[in-house]
Amino acid sequence: MHDTIKIAVISDIQGNAVALEHVLQEIHRHGIDRIVCLGDVASGPEPAKVISLLREKNVMGVRGNMDDVILNPLAYTGSDEAEQKYTVMDHWCHQQLSASDRDYLRDLPLTYALDLGLLTGLCFHGSPHSPEDVVEAVTPADQLHALLRDTPQSVLITGHMHQPMLRKFGEQFIINPGSVGLPYGGRRLMPVCAEYAILSVTGRDLNIAFQQVHYDPALFKQRVLASGMPHSEWYLSKWNL
Repeated sequence: MHDTIKIAVISDIQGNAVALEHVLQEIHRHGIDRIVCLGDVASGPEPAKVISLLREKNVMGVRGNMDDVILNPLAYTGSDEAEQKYTVMDHWCHQQLSASDRDYLRDLPLTYALDLGLLTGLCFHGSPHSPEDVVEAVTPADQLHALLRDTPQSVLITGHMHQPMLRKFGEQFIINPGSVGLPYGGRRLMPVCAEYAILSVTGRDLNIAFQQVHYDPALFKQRVLASGMPHSEWYLSKWNL
């Protein structure tokens, strides 16, 4: 008989501490052994609060592309109004973080090996080689071979795309838990809910349960407006409140 290993996988919190608080409460009720975060933690209304929660729960994690942006925000010189707003928000997020918070983000690795008993796992944000790479359900096989080269692990866990995914690739499983803090990545009007996944491994048997946690829209709106984040009303207009 093999013991069952239960791991919660979260990703793309995007500074949404309200969503993260609710997810952590749910995870506690599930009796999870470990929590792993796939990056993009602090780019949003409560960046320091999110990092504090992750540290408090001893969450292991990897670095996302937006974590790099928040560490080194650049000036935007284009004419896209939305991109200009996001750049202002990125600079604000950077200013909210303490030196210790920035060290936390800077020290996050690009990959994290996951002990799954008789199985092996590898966590990353985009691909094992770059947090900006895209791995989706529709990514052609030849591109996947290039993106996932030198990754023999049986379970590959990625974030970045803000949508839950389970894909079989040869003998490997590729999993995306979805986004805790920014479902659909703002590509459509977003529901006030958080997504994550629970991996249960017994011997070589793998079970993936995709989870969705709803939270109070009024509380979320109040916290965003109270955060002081620039363009908060514009940010909230992207949600189904």
